Amino acid sequence: MSGPIKERVIMWLAAIQPPCEVISRSISDSLDRRLSLRERLLIRLHLPICRWCTHYKSHLTTIRHALRESADPELAPETELRRLSPEARDRIRRRLRHSGERNEGR
Repeated sequence: MSGPIKERVIMWLAAIQPPCEVISRSISDSLDRRLSLRERLLIRLHLPICRWCTHYKSHLTTIRHALRESADPELAPETELRRLSPEARDRIRRRLRHSGERNEGR
C-alpha cells in the first residue's frame, strides 16, 4: 500500500474504532475473562494503529507474568531461588517471617 492510501486507511480505521479508553478496558478485562469475538476483533484492529494501547497491553502482560512467577517460584524461569535446596528455602522463609515479626514490634 502506498503512503497516502495507507494513511487514509489508518485514519478511517481510527475514526470507526472505539476510543482508547474502551480498548484499554477490554485489554484489562481480557486478563480476567474470555472476550467476545467482537471485543477481540476491535483490539486486533486497534493495536496496529495505536502504540499507546500496544504499550499498555505489553506492560499488563509483563506485570501478569511477574506476579505469576512471584506467586509460584516453581513456575519461574531458572533463578537463584530455584537453585536453592528446599531446606535452604525454608530457612530463608523462617528468617524473613521472624524478621517481619520483629519489625512489627517497633
